[in-house]
Amino acid sequence: MTDADLSLTNLKDVDFRYSDLKGIAWDRIQAIDDANIYGVKNAPAGFVEWALKHGAISEKGRND
Repeated sequence: MTDADLSLTNLKDVDFRYSDLKGIAWDRIQAIDDANIYGVKNAPAGFVEWALKHGAISEKGRND
């Protein structure tokens, strides 16, 4: 998912586990509730903290 433009998107319930987030445009994401960001790689500075503050989760999962 590198260099993706996530501006104005609704990412509720998206599974981002282990995704490479290098270069994403994320500053205008509309919703990220319950999106799983466990193990993301190359996340832009501040993204993980922002996502968790806005309802994302970080859970490895039962099948991992």
